[in-house]
Amino acid sequence: MLRQGKVHWMVIAGILAAVVIGVLVFGGSEDPTMKAQKFMTALADGDAKKLAEYSTSGTYDHDQLEKLWAKSVSDAEYYRFRFKIMGAQLSNSNQAQVRMLVKRSDDPGAVEDNFQLDLKKVDGAWKVRLEGLSRELYPFLPR
Repeated sequence: MLRQGKVHWMVIAGILAAVVIGVLVFGGSEDPTMKAQKFMTALADGDAKKLAEYSTSGTYDHDQLEKLWAKSVSDAEYYRFRFKIMGAQLSNSNQAQVRMLVKRSDDPGAVEDNFQLDLKKVDGAWKVRLEGLSRELYPFLPR
């Protein structure tokens, strides 16, 4: 490969091709599990802008969702929880369910409860359906 400090052009072309293929295959879209992880992290952090970006509603547009989420996270200022994504199941190419365990208290005896997020593909991106969220998971949901 190395001849007098030079790299063969085929090695460089191979590396560039691998990078381009990797970006095309893995960089284009997220799976439902990754989007659910981002949504739940934004929910735990109280980030209304990201929550509006990662969720969808048949009733509200993006700007209305952002205002509703801002009120919700303000009301839930002291609400804390931990979550762990367990897996996802695709219903079809545009709908998925993500299973997770949620611990809604830091008490040593607190148990983890099973919850599910319903996701829907909107304009090629996975989004959490607001109507599919449980108030048991997050009592301050916008409605």
